[in-house]
Amino acid sequence: MAEHHDGYAMWDSELTPWNAKDTGSKRDILGELFTALERRELKTIATFHHARNLAPLPSGGRHHATAQPGMPPHSDDPDLRLLYGNLPPEAWYENIWSAKLTEVIDRYRLSAHYPNRAAHGE
Repeated sequence: MAEHHDGYAMWDSELTPWNAKDTGSKRDILGELFTALERRELKTIATFHHARNLAPLPSGGRHHATAQPGMPPHSDDPDLRLLYGNLPPEAWYENIWSAKLTEVIDRYRLSAHYPNRAAHGE
């Protein structure tokens, strides 16, 4: 999984400070995994679940805590907004959703990628 819907990238991303290379393990987890798989001539796939951040809730509003006043995802802090996807939908699709897919596809030789279907509010 390249990224779950927590906004934390498991690769060395230039798009967000919330990535495994710059924080946490200080390693490019996705890159290391793909290198090991390719050495064994196995196929690689990257899955992305970050589109869930914009998925509508049954009760209205957006997914999980992104629209809950007083919670960290609702912050005006630009770094936290990147982590939780708390951006206007148009900016988020172009600067986060599409840009992260493109970054991983361009950087790693993927056999396939799987963006979750909630990307367009389904």
